[in-house]
Amino acid sequence: MNKSINLEFYKLIFENSLDAIFLTSPDGKIYRANKAACEMFDMSEPEIIRGGRKCIVDTKDPRLKIALNQREATGKVVVELTCLRKGKKPFPGLVSSVVFLDSNHNKWTAIIVRDLTEFKESQKSLVKCRDDNEYLATHDYMTEILNRRGFINKAKEFLENLLSEDDNCAFLLLDIDYFKEVNDNFGHIKGDNILNEFARFLSLNVDNDTLLGRYGGDEFIILLNNKTDEEIIEEANRIKNIIYKKEFFLDNDLVKLSVSIGIAKCRFDGTKDIDEIISLADTNMYKAKIKRNSIHW
Repeated sequence: MNKSINLEFYKLIFENSLDAIFLTSPDGKIYRANKAACEMFDMSEPEIIRGGRKCIVDTKDPRLKIALNQREATGKVVVELTCLRKGKKPFPGLVSSVVFLDSNHNKWTAIIVRDLTEFKESQKSLVKCRDDNEYLATHDYMTEILNRRGFINKAKEFLENLLSEDDNCAFLLLDIDYFKEVNDNFGHIKGDNILNEFARFLSLNVDNDTLLGRYGGDEFIILLNNKTDEEIIEEANRIKNIIYKKEFFLDNDLVKLSVSIGIAKCRFDGTKDIDEIISLADTNMYKAKIKRNSIHW
C-alpha cells in the first residue's frame, strides 16, 4: 500500500468514525477534530481548536491529572472522564489517548472519546429494574410491607448475627380475629382496604428497628429485638390494645378489630431454626385465638 493510499485510508477512518477523534499535543492544544467530535461536543472544529483541552474536558475532574501523569509515564491511557459539550454541559466519556512521534520526532497525541451517556443510562435502568424486581419479590404487593419471603430472609440474617444468649428477641404472630366476617359483610375488596389500613397503622406503631411483615391472609408477623421477657410481653399487650382501640372505617361503616398474638422467644442454642421458632409462635397464636383479643407466650 503506497503513501497516498495510506493517507486516504486514515482520512476515511478519521472522517467516518462514530467516536470523537482529536489530534493534539501533550500540552493540551488541539489541531484537528473529526465530524463525530464536532457533533458529540456540539461545537465546530474551529471552536474546538480555539478552546483546546479545557473546552472538551472538565479540568477540575481529579481523574484528569492522574490520566495525564499515566500517559506521560507509559505513553498511553484509557480512562473515564467528565467531558463538556458546548456551554459546559457535562457528560461521561471514555477517553483513550496515545503519544506518538512524527517523522521529524515531534511529539503528538491522539485522543479518542466515546460518549458513555446511553451506556450509563442503561446501567441505571438495569440497576433500577433489579431493585424493583427485588422489591416486588420481598414485599407484599397490597400492603407494601415485607411479605413472608422478605420477612424470613431478613429475620434469618438477624438470627445469624446473634452472638450470645444475652441477645434477646422474639417473634410475634398476629391474626386478626373474625376477619372472615369483615370479608363476608363488606366484600373482599373492602376487606383488602381494611388490611391496607391495618398494615399502615401497625407500621406507624412499632419501633424503626422492629421487623414487620405480612405472613399471609390476615396474619402479620413481628420480630422484636433487644427486649427483656417483660418488655416483650408489654409490647405484645400494647400492640393488642392499640389495635382494639383503633377505629377503622369503610366508607361510613365503623369496623372494630382485635388480634390474637402468639409469642415465641428466640433462644441462642447454636441452631436458631427460624421455621421451628415461627411454628411455635403459630401454635401459641392458635391458643390465643381460643380467647380472642389476647396473647399467649
